[in-house]
Amino acid sequence: MAFLTEIPRVGVLTVEAPDRAPIASPLWYTVEPDGSITFSVGPSSQKARLLRASKRATLCVQSEALPYVYVSVSGPIDDIGSASDDARRERAHRYLGAELGEAYFLSTREEPEATFVLRPQRWASADYNKEFA
Repeated sequence: MAFLTEIPRVGVLTVEAPDRAPIASPLWYTVEPDGSITFSVGPSSQKARLLRASKRATLCVQSEALPYVYVSVSGPIDDIGSASDDARRERAHRYLGAELGEAYFLSTREEPEATFVLRPQRWASADYNKEFA
């Protein structure tokens, strides 16, 4: 859990897709106080449609520097409705800093977003720092 929250990292969300390989795409996420993970996507996007259909997903988050660390969480997904301005602003500030985050928030504020919550049931991780210690 500490790895997911200590610094902003982009996660890669993977969701099942019928008649093809799973869809994987990067996104910003927030770990909520109860340990669930929220993220927002376009409400009519392919990703949103697949999430609503499969009702499960996997999020993988990795470090960008050697030695690598990653955490992967899988579990059920729920659509919890439109993203609030407060949540959108907070996430933009977390990933882009106050000034650029505010500019990003204001420039995308009118674009609709659906918020989903992932409730982790399965965890996998590796910390290659331990291999080189």
